[in-house]
Parts: sequence; structure tokens; C-alpha cells
Amino acid sequence: MEGRLVSPGRMALTMSTPSGKKVACWPRTLRFITQPAARTAVANGRWSGTLAGANSVTGTVRLDVSGRGRAINSFAFDVRCPDNARGAPNYTYGPDVNGQFIAANGTFSGPAAHSAAPGLQISWQGRFSANAVTGTIVSLGDPCGLGGSQSATFTARHA
Repeated sequence: MEGRLVSPGRMALTMSTPSGKKVACWPRTLRFITQPAARTAVANGRWSGTLAGANSVTGTVRLDVSGRGRAINSFAFDVRCPDNARGAPNYTYGPDVNGQFIAANGTFSGPAAHSAAPGLQISWQGRFSANAVTGTIVSLGDPCGLGGSQSATFTARHA
């Protein structure tokens, strides 16, 4: 369906009709009722915060939000191993600029992204609230040599 907003309470939509033999079940006019959806308010701009994983793995996370809080156009993070709490990151990812939509309830998820290591797939999901975003990053691989694939949780705030 395609269309335009005619007024605050009316939209004109068009769509292709089925082709072939006419059948009695296809009405000449279709009517849809739409209602505004309540959205979680998400501020445009940069969001940044921390991430934490098992075995004292730490790091930072950065997101850029645009489209009046409806899209993440950049997602990046870095990981520091337990023996390197203040040094340069041991592992850096991103920014992923493929973009993710933010649902009306504030949730989002990132597609599996392939790292330089063969077979390593990283994905993330999160939820925005009025003043913060929380989430998880999974399938990080083992950048710190701790055994097994690592996961982390993150929390960020609007900068």
C-alpha cells in the first residue's frame, strides 16, 4: 500500500488489485482503521555508556539516533580485558552504519555482523526508556582469551 496523509485524521492509500478472474470476495473498496501509536520518546543525537561482561570484561558503547528517535544510524562498542582496565581497547567493533529501526515501544536489534574472525557473528538488542538505553551484545567470540564466546550487557545515556 502507498499513500499520503490528507489531514490529521485521514489518509488516502492505494494498492494493486488481484489480477485474473473476478471473484465475489474482493470488495470494490477496502476500509482500514488506523490509530496513532504511543511511542517511547527517544532523543536524537549521541548516546554513550558502558558495557560489562563475565570475568570482569568491560568496555564502552556508542549509538547515534536520528529520525526523531526512530532510527539508530550508528552502533559501535569496544571491549577491555580484565588485565587492561585503563589501556587501549583489546577489541573494537564498528561503527555499524547499516541502521536499525527503533520500534514504538523503544526496542531495537542489530543484524548479525561478521567480524574479521571467520564464523564470528555479533548481534545486539536493546530497549530505550525516557532517559536511558539498556541491552545485550552476544556472540563476541573470545577477545580476552578467557574461554568460550563472551556476551555483555550495556547501559547508555543521551550525551
